Amino acid sequence: MHDIGNPPFGHFGEAAIQRWFSKLLAPDYVFTPESPDPCKIKALQLTGNEKQDLFRRQLKRDLCSFEGNAQGLRMAHRLLKLNLTYAQIGSILKYTRGAYDLEPIPSEFDYLMKKPGYYWSEVDFVSELTKKLEMDKYCRFPLTYIMEAADDISYCIADLDDAAEKGIYTVEQLIEYLKAEWGEVKSGDLFEQTILRAFNNISDNHTRRIQQDQFFMYLRVNITGKLAHYSAQRFIQHLPEIYHGRFNSALLEDKSQEHRLLKALKTVAFKHVFNHHEVEELELQGYRIISGLLDVYSPLLMMDRDDFASLVEQNYHKHFFIETRLFHKLSNKHRLSYNEALEKISATHEADKSMLEFYYRARLIQDYISGMTDHYAYEEYRKFMVTN
Repeated sequence: MHDIGNPPFGHFGEAAIQRWFSKLLAPDYVFTPESPDPCKIKALQLTGNEKQDLFRRQLKRDLCSFEGNAQGLRMAHRLLKLNLTYAQIGSILKYTRGAYDLEPIPSEFDYLMKKPGYYWSEVDFVSELTKKLEMDKYCRFPLTYIMEAADDISYCIADLDDAAEKGIYTVEQLIEYLKAEWGEVKSGDLFEQTILRAFNNISDNHTRRIQQDQFFMYLRVNITGKLAHYSAQRFIQHLPEIYHGRFNSALLEDKSQEHRLLKALKTVAFKHVFNHHEVEELELQGYRIISGLLDVYSPLLMMDRDDFASLVEQNYHKHFFIETRLFHKLSNKHRLSYNEALEKISATHEADKSMLEFYYRARLIQDYISGMTDHYAYEEYRKFMVTN
């Protein structure tokens, strides 16, 4: 469930959504009476009203800070309406900063708040969640530390395994890359106990492909056993801080050999997998696909509030036939979430209602596009870009 909010093409999908909305809303622009507000959306343009402009800045920052972790919380609670316990939801609240937050990050929580963990749209639920779980401000739920360690351990191996399967390097090349990051290998150290032991267990009587599968099987067993055990030790050693959610670090982030091994695995993945030209080409394609889809659906964001309300109510608007067809492509699940949000703001002050309507409309578009799979996003983009 931790990864449920990741958009198509992973971090490049995140970057595409962030950059696209930043261009649309110019969130960090400083408004002065002498200079115009570059925001293209009337409902979020700064007006000089201090209180309302603060709220506008918060909503802009929120929409420009799309993040897979925050989207995951939104999906579990708001979009999929999963019937989960507070503890289950609390365990995926990896970062404790709201995406709308404009305040400086307190140094004692800089790790726990290094990314947005939830959106303004879920702020009431997060407030309820933290009260039920007795979590202080900026603090984590204790089980989140375990979820994070499990995530680090599994992905540090999976990424390298995938790259070997795609032929980016051989097992022998991978070991040399890992040695270069680890440094001097000493008898009995963690590198020898995990990586070299996995390599030495490979049978000579099998094909290269079977040997590769054997290596990663042994590697996964060796590394998971060592790092999971060490994570449990760290959890117990720092139990008072972790129990109160104030431990400002990951369990596998210290000066130990375990951290050194995890860092070596991640660094090799960064240098030799994610920076590989084929992977970079796919990521750049993904960036263009997500940006292109946002361009396609942007007419829905440019409609004024009354026209869009009419389109939603009638499922048709005679003066906006392109927008009508784009609206029809949005899923019922996401449209329902938008309608539910508007019902809750029905009694809001008119100026705030205008801001919030656009905010939830933008969320509608983000929810729809970020919820696509890589393949579906590619197919949708290809359909829109077809020329005769």
